[in-house]
Amino acid sequence: MFYHFIYNIFIIPVMKLLVPILSLFLPKLKMRQKNWKSIFNNTEIRRNSSDKLIWFHSASMGEFEQAKYIIEKLKTDNKHIKILVTFYSPSGYENQKDYQFADAVIYLPADSRANVKRFLDKYKPDLSVFIRYDLWHNYLYECHKREIPLFLIAATKPAKSKLASIELVNQFFASNYSLFNKIYTVGKTHTDFFESLYINSQIITATDPRFDRIFAAVDNNRNNELLPKGLFSNQFTLVAGSTWEPDEDILIPALGHINKDRFNYRCIFVPHEPTSRHISKLKTRIDALLLSELIELIKNTNDNKIIADRMSNKHIIVDSIGKLLALYSFADAAYIGGGFGAGIHSVTEAAGYGLPIATAKKINNSPDAVNLLNVEALTVVYNQDDTYNWLAMLGDKNKRKKKGEIARNYIISNLGTSDKIIHSLLNELHSKVNKVK
Repeated sequence: MFYHFIYNIFIIPVMKLLVPILSLFLPKLKMRQKNWKSIFNNTEIRRNSSDKLIWFHSASMGEFEQAKYIIEKLKTDNKHIKILVTFYSPSGYENQKDYQFADAVIYLPADSRANVKRFLDKYKPDLSVFIRYDLWHNYLYECHKREIPLFLIAATKPAKSKLASIELVNQFFASNYSLFNKIYTVGKTHTDFFESLYINSQIITATDPRFDRIFAAVDNNRNNELLPKGLFSNQFTLVAGSTWEPDEDILIPALGHINKDRFNYRCIFVPHEPTSRHISKLKTRIDALLLSELIELIKNTNDNKIIADRMSNKHIIVDSIGKLLALYSFADAAYIGGGFGAGIHSVTEAAGYGLPIATAKKINNSPDAVNLLNVEALTVVYNQDDTYNWLAMLGDKNKRKKKGEIARNYIISNLGTSDKIIHSLLNELHSKVNKVK
């Protein structure tokens, strides 16, 4: 009760003052503030008396990926389950507002006691599932008070920060975690952290549920029709995914030093932000064909010689979003960008395809990258010489195959968590029905 009192007397009023001010400088926050109330007021979920509603909340799109397999299997296999999805960020909401497996997708109203009561009174969830983090105290407190079971999935220990060194802050976080019925962690190290808090919640060591979605998506995309199969079959193909300029600064010179007489290769560059400026600059640095141009060429001609001539000695630059997962199916190896910035992007999709992986130095934000490094499926490169050596090593098909198999086996060994969570959610719903009876 102490932390509940402090939070609502001091923290919430400060947030109410800061948010309107910050929204003047932060476009995404401004978009959220402008739209959340009308979306909430105009979004209903029709329910029969036998229907059960499960509410899933995530901060943004990346975290939501960790729940998609669970949601899709729940909806496919259980006709009486309704799904409510909430996001805090506009990027999550805007990208997923038409998600076909949700009965409603909205912004989560701000964490005031009045908003929380309005939200829970309106939707009356039977279960609440929070994904990884973005844990709002009043929502957790009120769900616990109303005996709405709370699940935390894909749970990880918080990143180190100055706030974490303040004991009062740590105790507040512990009080939030203690409101959950079950916490599914992504590994033993994270379980150890939650157990060190001495909370009453049941803590279950699991893996990232996103592995199950990745594995299913990889199988689906192996037969994608984005490009003809065999288009790159006569050469080594590197997919450089989610790259930024510092990634390209080491990749491009390293590729230029590869002797094509001994090692015939092509790189497919997939910029993290395929803006016209980024693509134009990249085109001045490499001899390349845009993916949109290649798709249009294939669409308009059946002459393989014309296609081969246009592609001759050219790299590919992807000038749109949403293509990376499908493009991995054409790759022999993957370089993952972001390691010179805030941290690398997802390595698990490439691992799911069984690809050897390289990335730059900042991998600590990704437990999967660290694990793949430890089993030697991933290589960390610091400069163009490291990148050249990695590429030269991949000229050996046997080494390439071995590293790729290790990467794929890492994904396979971590499958199954989603089914365990689904089983637990359904058991909880069944238990609630029996209690009512």
